[in-house]
Amino acid sequence: MTIKPFLMATCLSSALLMGCARGYDMQLSNGKTIRTMNKPKLDAQGWYIYKDSSGQTERVNSLRVRSIEPASRTLEKRFEYR
Repeated sequence: MTIKPFLMATCLSSALLMGCARGYDMQLSNGKTIRTMNKPKLDAQGWYIYKDSSGQTERVNSLRVRSIEPASRTLEKRFEYR
């Protein structure tokens, strides 16, 4: 009987942790999309600093960025009925 509560707690905690791990999509002015691991931050020089899918720190000029949205939101837009 003690395995069932432990199993439920494990499932619940893993579901909560998966909900916290989200990336962001940056739509650029040339039509390309960059998927980031964290929310891009704008620095004082006008560059967005972010981590790419391999964990490397990258940057892109803010003049090239059209929008920044959570990746889950981008997927929702892709599957909308029109």
